[in-house]
Amino acid sequence: MNKHTDSKPRLLIGLACFLAVPAFACPPVLYTTIAHWNSGTRSNTQAVADASDGSLKLVDVGEVETLPILWPANAAEATVTKFDGNVNKEIGRYRTWFPTPGNTDPWNGAAPSRSAVDASGNVYVVNRHLNFNSPTSGRPISVLKILTSDVGAVDRNGDGIINTAVDTNSNGVVDGAEILPVIDDGGFGGGGIAGNGIPELAEFRDERIRWIVQVPGSVNATGRSCAIDPSGNLWVGGYHALAYWKLSSATGALLAGPVPTTGGHRPYGAVIDSRGMLWSAGWDSGSVGQLNTNTNTWVATRTQPFDWVYGIALDDSLKRVYTGNGQPYDVLAPIDGAPVFTNLSLGTNTFGISTTAGGGGNLDILVHGSNPGFPGSAGGFKSSMYGATRFRNDHSVIWSSGAQPGGVEGQSRGIVPDANGDIFTANLDTNNVSKYRGSDGAHLGVFPIGLRPYSYSDFTGSSFLQTNLSGTWTIQHADTARGNKNPAVSWHATGPGSVLVEVAGSNTSGSPGPFVAVSNGGSAPAVSGKYITVRVTLQAASQVSPTLHDLTLNTCPQIGDFNNDCCNDMADYNLMRAAYNARSTDPKWDVNGDGVFNINDLRKEVLLFCYPNGAECDCCGDA
Repeated sequence: MNKHTDSKPRLLIGLACFLAVPAFACPPVLYTTIAHWNSGTRSNTQAVADASDGSLKLVDVGEVETLPILWPANAAEATVTKFDGNVNKEIGRYRTWFPTPGNTDPWNGAAPSRSAVDASGNVYVVNRHLNFNSPTSGRPISVLKILTSDVGAVDRNGDGIINTAVDTNSNGVVDGAEILPVIDDGGFGGGGIAGNGIPELAEFRDERIRWIVQVPGSVNATGRSCAIDPSGNLWVGGYHALAYWKLSSATGALLAGPVPTTGGHRPYGAVIDSRGMLWSAGWDSGSVGQLNTNTNTWVATRTQPFDWVYGIALDDSLKRVYTGNGQPYDVLAPIDGAPVFTNLSLGTNTFGISTTAGGGGNLDILVHGSNPGFPGSAGGFKSSMYGATRFRNDHSVIWSSGAQPGGVEGQSRGIVPDANGDIFTANLDTNNVSKYRGSDGAHLGVFPIGLRPYSYSDFTGSSFLQTNLSGTWTIQHADTARGNKNPAVSWHATGPGSVLVEVAGSNTSGSPGPFVAVSNGGSAPAVSGKYITVRVTLQAASQVSPTLHDLTLNTCPQIGDFNNDCCNDMADYNLMRAAYNARSTDPKWDVNGDGVFNINDLRKEVLLFCYPNGAECDCCGDA
């Protein structure tokens, strides 16, 4: 490396580095090999070999991992449970409205039920607002966003922490005072209106509640449908309004709607495929509706001849919509082509039309491609009133498991897989969830949650992740001696889809601050700390993954870089030595943090050099 002997050119180079976005770090960190990608935390991403060395891509559609958290809604008490399927415990419970003391009816009051989970694990929950199953509550549909972590949360009361519900006594249930209240008192900072009977965001004491909105034009509409489209927007269906609304997942703002249905179709549940087509269960109208979320228009109402349509699910790879109806059969409707419906029996794998009432109450159904824990074995699961069934893509049964022993579960109102491939049902009558082993249906236990859980929806994000292929890769860069500031990131990616890169700073390992998006080659001047966390989100286009070939992280030292050229070198040492000789008392020279500036700080500066012997960083391309 060539060294400048003239201080004036050296100063000009340092000034150029200060004014420009730093091109190199102290030192830069390059991620480009399989080992590099595997050193980070991957969620639905994989390291693959390529011509250069290694790249990061999304997993195949059939290998998508479901998130480990379940979010069943507890209808009678107006709360949502956060349940960890790895430890089989409730780890959070959040109010969705003011409580109604003494209410045990899941069809009265706010009555939350339908929910959707995004790729980050945050949940969106819809309050139905019922008056003992009548739509005459006089209220519009209300929708909340609840964060799965402190990332993105706002410290509304200014106490320096994010207050949220936790299981403080470690009994596996979050209840009583562990659930933070919502109080009609105007809230913190006067953000709400006291006594108006409407919970505003400022009135929620749980700071993981990110927003709550009243859907415009939806009075007495009864929210019974909820799904996320490929653009990340939220769609909410009004059963009595015969319409859908489109909301921003970031803010809850209205983006479109009401979009009216046709043919008397009453939305009762929804899924959205990878093309952006929303498929809506019609319950008593006995129909499947189709809405194009790209154009915000209703496409068609497809009436089927068998019975009412209750639950609905999607097999995106096979382009099929499945529904659960009032018979011991389920209905298969092709996504493309003529609106042909087929009645099928999962038990015997026979097809045909049957109008014989069979009981059994097959109330909802959830369909997957290959599930975690069952590689290469596509199929799905359905719930009846008691128990669950797993079946293959040809609809033959793998296992069918009845109610768990002891009479401790009753009336399944929702079924989902967890991250381990096991199956959970939410049980309306017994205030709990049941767990079945995914491989053979063995009973794995029944676990308590809130009052009258009722969740006809994708309350783990499983369906969304299958139809909107995305994933993340996260890495933490540490420089506990020098610290980091003004991180800059550059990368090389090819293929369809998109790559989003975000950075966050913190002085605590494993606890990143707010993430800030950066452009390719750009920096984030507001981000600093001993630890810089980089989060990459890959988003597929038409289920085809982009390829991230390499990523370079550059950071500037927080300590010891006195000429602001993003490098600790001999130039900084010479500035410090001059200040020492001048007997300066400026605290900026106290790099070892002992409160005084002395010879020990000069020694410390040597240890903070970015390169051996204080060599100059090649920050401006002049080596």
